[in-house]
Amino acid sequence: MSLMSIGNTNIPISMKIEPIAPRETAAEACEKALRAAILRGEIPAGERLPPERHLSERFGVTRITIRGALARLSASGLLQTRQGSGHIVRDFRQHGGPDLLSGLASLSDDPDQLFKMSKDLLKVRRHLAVAVLESFAELPQAPSTEAVADAVDAFAELMTDPRNASLEFAEADIQIFAALLEATGSLVLRLCLNPIVTTLRNLPALREVIYSDPARNLEGWTAFLQWLRDPQKDMIPFFTQFLAHNDEQSLERLKGQL
Repeated sequence: MSLMSIGNTNIPISMKIEPIAPRETAAEACEKALRAAILRGEIPAGERLPPERHLSERFGVTRITIRGALARLSASGLLQTRQGSGHIVRDFRQHGGPDLLSGLASLSDDPDQLFKMSKDLLKVRRHLAVAVLESFAELPQAPSTEAVADAVDAFAELMTDPRNASLEFAEADIQIFAALLEATGSLVLRLCLNPIVTTLRNLPALREVIYSDPARNLEGWTAFLQWLRDPQKDMIPFFTQFLAHNDEQSLERLKGQL
């Protein structure tokens, strides 16, 4: 068996090695903890956070670190800074954006709530996908399909290795979506669809059922790629039905696992 040497250790080249995730900074850790508390309702809307000095002592970090975490939360619409009043928690249901979906979904430990959220996420993705299809059909000429074809080929390549799991397929799926959205030239669609796709990727239970049959996913992408070379609007209902059927099957499998 072929080996590669790292230090004094020989590792088989065929061995699958996952990349090391980037280490979380102190500001990101503080932001994550405060974000989770707000999304869970532990710090209700309208309540004022403790002063920065108290927060820095509680988290064991500098005030500069806390300030960075609070700035991130303010940018997400979770906090409002008032002169002389500190940081006030805002109602994320009114002021939050799609970027909060991933954190909110990952906090759900209620199977019924997780199922409902998954159903809504798939529905929104489906409707946005239709908007993408309509954008292609409205273009004055067929878009370049090279980048999309390369991304679909990369997805198909994953199927040659049985060790690849749902996370790898989800990452490849995201790359296909990215290539598609780039081809539309629509920044609005990209900014709307990105958080939905990322949230679906970060829900392990839902991700497992979506990619339980990668060949089915590839079948859909292959058909779509062929359509993309001559995007006719009258074929959009076919893809809509295909997506709806796949989503129904995913939800049925998810219901059986929760």
